[in-house]
Amino acid sequence: MNSEYEAEKVDIETGEYDDDEDPEAHCVPEDVVDDPDETEQEVAAEVLFAEDFTSKFGGEDEVLAGKLTNDVLREMLGREDAKETDTYDYLMAPYEPVNDSNSYPGLRQGYSRPTAEVLRSGDSPAAVFFYFMPVVLWQHIAACSNEYHREMLPLRYEDAYVRYRKKYFQNKRQKEEPPLPRKQVATSRTR
Repeated sequence: MNSEYEAEKVDIETGEYDDDEDPEAHCVPEDVVDDPDETEQEVAAEVLFAEDFTSKFGGEDEVLAGKLTNDVLREMLGREDAKETDTYDYLMAPYEPVNDSNSYPGLRQGYSRPTAEVLRSGDSPAAVFFYFMPVVLWQHIAACSNEYHREMLPLRYEDAYVRYRKKYFQNKRQKEEPPLPRKQVATSRTR
């Protein structure tokens, strides 16, 4: 049984593949190697790229000497210097309030109050709390508390056993020692 393949099958969402297609048909096997025989077009493209690359730096001698300029490298990355926006004109313009009355239709068109469902569960704070808490969180809390209980059971057993042994040996010692007569107890207290 290989669990990693089962996990892959579980991760596939329904409707992602047609029923008659195998999901593994879309995955590229790991042992596939690219074609080792490069075509003439691929070789020619690589040669042109290498020549263009070296010519931008001033030839092979400059590249081999390690004299690569930052401007050429930045150009190759496709990045440019950060452009700072000019906010002065915007800040100097007069204030124009934004009309957002159509953004939320129905907003402020009546008295705000809780729904009937919330009012039904509003008898106790705990009921309101659980009304707004997602059910998934309830399940998570229950699972965590059950797990904590299972983790603590061995410690509780050991603690109870230690207390039991302590009482057992204490009672056993008391039974083995003969009780003192009352007169001796009274005289020993007066001394």
